[in-house]
Amino acid sequence: MRRLVSAAAIAVGIGAVAAPLANAAQPQQPDGGDAFVDVRPGTAKPGQKVTVTLLCVGQKEDLGKVSAPVLELGALKAKESSVYEVSATVKKNTKPGTYTISYKCYDSVLKKSLKVVAPEGKPQQQVTVKPKGAAETGGGFTAA
Repeated sequence: MRRLVSAAAIAVGIGAVAAPLANAAQPQQPDGGDAFVDVRPGTAKPGQKVTVTLLCVGQKEDLGKVSAPVLELGALKAKESSVYEVSATVKKNTKPGTYTISYKCYDSVLKKSLKVVAPEGKPQQQVTVKPKGAAETGGGFTAA
């Protein structure tokens, strides 16, 4: 019985030492509430300003970790503890579509979608080839 109790105590002791060592070897990753990226408004037109909000608890943010190919990013500003904001402008030559804004926090890449819509007042061309010359209407009226 003593051997069984001793073996159980040794197993518990090894487990207690091994668990912290295993966790220390892995890089930290954010939990659900410890990191996020957000873009407001979520739908914008070319040339419109948007705000990108970032959170990555325990890590200093920098713009090098934000990937936003359709945005011209402004200066990073601290909003509150671990929360940062970046004012950005949708590039004027951006075509309508849905684009991904991503942000790296530790080993996790967080993503948010930005929908770019066509600017109002610009009619879209309906015909790909414009006709040339006068309209052909037929031979005209003939009397029988």
